[in-house]
Amino acid sequence: MSPTRVSLDKSGAIAPSNPISMTSIRGVWITNVDSRILDSSHTIRESVQRLADIGINTLFPVVWNRGYTLYPSQVMGDYFGTPGNPEIAPAFTERDPL
Repeated sequence: MSPTRVSLDKSGAIAPSNPISMTSIRGVWITNVDSRILDSSHTIRESVQRLADIGINTLFPVVWNRGYTLYPSQVMGDYFGTPGNPEIAPAFTERDPL
């Protein structure tokens, strides 16, 4: 393993050779309560595009609500439901919105 090369800035502090870019996080929480965003693949695509257009760069989708996951989850099935039959919200049984 070769040694890492470092340089010092004008104050004598270590200056990284590969500085990390600081990007603002502009996020929204996406829920299935009082929102139609997760209802279909079409509304998901349309909404993600609209959010990107207004500068949102991070999405936080709800993944568990009202005792169900919104995606197929073996862990949920093993620990809280019937093993092999994960407990997924009825509105999402035919698809994975994530």
